[in-house]
Amino acid sequence: MKIWFVVLITLSPVLATEKDSLQTVSASHINSFQLPDSMDFCGERIPMEMSDVRERLEDAYYLVLSTDFRTMQMLKRTRRYFGTFEKILKEMDAPDDLKFLACAESSLRIDAYSHADAGGLWQFIPSTAKLWGLRVDKIIDERFHVEKSTRAAITMLKSLREQFGSWSMAAAAYNTGQGNINEVIRMQRQNDYFEAFLNKETRNYVFHIVVIKELLTHPEKYGFKFNDEDYYEPYDTGVQTVTVKGPINDLGQWAIANGTTYKKLKLFNYWIMKYQLPVGTWELMIPSDAIPVVNTGAVQTDSVGDQSVALDSMVASSDSQRFYIVHTVREGDYMERIARQYGVSVKEIMTWNRLSSDATILNSKLRIYVPAAKKIIHTVKTGDSLIRIAEQYKVSINQIKQWNNLSDDVAVLGTSLTIYIGMN
Repeated sequence: MKIWFVVLITLSPVLATEKDSLQTVSASHINSFQLPDSMDFCGERIPMEMSDVRERLEDAYYLVLSTDFRTMQMLKRTRRYFGTFEKILKEMDAPDDLKFLACAESSLRIDAYSHADAGGLWQFIPSTAKLWGLRVDKIIDERFHVEKSTRAAITMLKSLREQFGSWSMAAAAYNTGQGNINEVIRMQRQNDYFEAFLNKETRNYVFHIVVIKELLTHPEKYGFKFNDEDYYEPYDTGVQTVTVKGPINDLGQWAIANGTTYKKLKLFNYWIMKYQLPVGTWELMIPSDAIPVVNTGAVQTDSVGDQSVALDSMVASSDSQRFYIVHTVREGDYMERIARQYGVSVKEIMTWNRLSSDATILNSKLRIYVPAAKKIIHTVKTGDSLIRIAEQYKVSINQIKQWNNLSDDVAVLGTSLTIYIGMN
C-alpha cells in the first residue's frame, strides 16, 4: 500500500545531470553521518535509548541517505505542496510534522499510485477516502485533489490520535488500518507505538517519517544544496480558479474554448479522471493567462479570491450552441470584416478577447464563438490544408469536399471554401 525508497547497489557520487550548484550524498560519505542526539514526531520524543528503536531508526536513516536521488527530487517538490500543507495544518490545529507523513506516503508525487489501489499525495485507498468524505469514482477522484485530500488526511489523523492517544499510534493506524491497531492493543495490552510489536512496515513507519523530516529540514547538512530556481514552484502558481456548472461533456473542447489545453487542465486538476464533468458545481484551476469564456455558468475568481465576475453574457445561451475557433489576423483584416465573416459583432469579439479597442494587430489570434451550422466562407491561405481547416471549424474533410465539390484533399491557395461550422 505504501511507497518506500529503494536501496541502490551502486550510487554515483555526483548527479551529473544537475547543475554545478547541486551536491548530493554519495555512498562513500554515508558512514560520515550520525543520527542526531534527539528526534521527535509531532512533539513526541523518540526513545532512542531503546536498542531496538535506535536500530530501526538507523536502518531508516541510512536507507534514505543511500537513495539520495529520490530524496533530492522529494526535496525539490517540497515547495510545490508544503505551503498548502502548512496552511491547512495551521487552520486545523494539527502538528506541522504531519506534512512529512505525506512525504513517506507518496514522495510528494500527486500521481503516486500503489498496487494496493492507494492513490494521491496521502495514498488513500478508495474505501477509506470515501469514509473521510472524498469522492472516488471513474469520473472524479478527489484523492488527487491537493486541498481536499489533505483536509481529509488531517481529519483522519486527528481522529486516530484522539482514539489511540498519540500521534505515533495515529500514524501507525494510518499505515496499517484502524482495525489492525485495535487488534494489537487487544492482544498485546499495549498502545505505545515504541513498545508494541507491529508488522514490519508499520513498526518502521514513524522512523521513516522522522528521518525524512530530518533530511528535508536540514538539507545542506546532508549535501543537498539548491538555488531557488532548482525547486519546483508551488502547484497553484500562475493559476486562476473558475467555478463551472456541469455537465461538461467535452473537457478537451472546453479547455480550448477557455484559452488553455486539456493537458494543462489535467495537470492543475489531477482529480479529473475522464474527458467530462458530471452535473454539479466544480472549481477548476486554469492558467492565469487563459481567458475564461464559458457557456456553462462559469465565474472567474480574481487572484485575491474576494470578487467574482459572471461571464455568462459572453456566449449565447445554451439553446444556440457555439463553437470556439481561432482567427489569425491577416494582411487587410480589420475588426468589422472579421465580425462579418463569422456573423458576430465587433463588441462580442472585443469582449471575448478583452480588447479595449477595435484595432487589429497583424498575426495576432482572436478567439471567436460561432453558432453551430453557421455558414462561412474560408479563403485558403498559405499553410492551410484540409486537415487544418477541418480541425479549426469542427467538421470533417469529407464534409468540406462534399460542400465544395472537391475530388481530392488538396486545398488550393486562394480558393474560397464553404464551411458549415460544427457540423461534424
